[in-house]
Amino acid sequence: MKLSQAEFASRLDVPKNTVSRWETGATTPDAESLAAVYSLAQAEGIDMVMFKRHAKTVSQGSSAASTDSRTRLVMAWDLQNSATTFHNLPAHLSSLGWYLQMRYPAIQPCGLYAFGYGSFLFGQELQEYGFTHQADFGDIDQQLIEVAEPIATRRATKTVFVLGSRDGDYIELINRLKASGVECLLWTPGDASESLCDIFEDRNVLEWEDPEAFEDYVEVAREFAGRKITRSAFGQACAEKVAAGNLLHPTELGFSKQNPYGGLLNWLGQTGIISIASGRSSQSDITITVRKLKKRRLFRPIRNH
Repeated sequence: MKLSQAEFASRLDVPKNTVSRWETGATTPDAESLAAVYSLAQAEGIDMVMFKRHAKTVSQGSSAASTDSRTRLVMAWDLQNSATTFHNLPAHLSSLGWYLQMRYPAIQPCGLYAFGYGSFLFGQELQEYGFTHQADFGDIDQQLIEVAEPIATRRATKTVFVLGSRDGDYIELINRLKASGVECLLWTPGDASESLCDIFEDRNVLEWEDPEAFEDYVEVAREFAGRKITRSAFGQACAEKVAAGNLLHPTELGFSKQNPYGGLLNWLGQTGIISIASGRSSQSDITITVRKLKKRRLFRPIRNH
């Protein structure tokens, strides 16, 4: 494509060091990134034959538009290293559940586990959200690995593994799960080990507030749903809410400074959270459709049900 590494990263709206890690083999592009590379290659007139061998990978990858009949969710929450508070527990789980359902519409919990003293302090509440909790004060890391890994690597269907932690001791676990074809997400208070974050694909590292922030941006998209707008109009509406303190800036969610709102809009479209139809006369004219969420939330108290 005759693009520098920085130019290529900018066109894909990913950090430059991400492209560097792809080139060195430290990490591999996820399905969303491969789809973006494919689209860029088409725009540049590149022969599509080289992509044929990746077709199966892309169709079975991380995109929420996957046609898999169901997606298994396995979640392991290390409360010793990433505890929330009793007060924040419902909000954190609600926004995370919304995010996972929007990104993976067919997702179904098949194993929710919490480990450490936090589960001892509000174990009953975690049970009401469907978690199995282990309140031992021993080697939490090893307990989590021994319980979660066998379940996550069952090959019945597509699996998404969510690790709630900030502990770098889980790096080998994540590498093994990824090698087994499991898509891995990190859910963290925000001060996670840098080496741990580096092994996750872009956009697969979520801080506590990130799912709620994405939900807020989707609400902006919903305001425009069904009518023709321009991409700049979406960006302007988002920028006004950011300026008013109602939204996190896209750069805080990992999007580039060069085109933060455009990158966010494209990512929402690539994951299938929204659909973007371009106008016939101009690519900047679009119509947005927001994916409908099932009424039943992924995480909700089961009391009185």
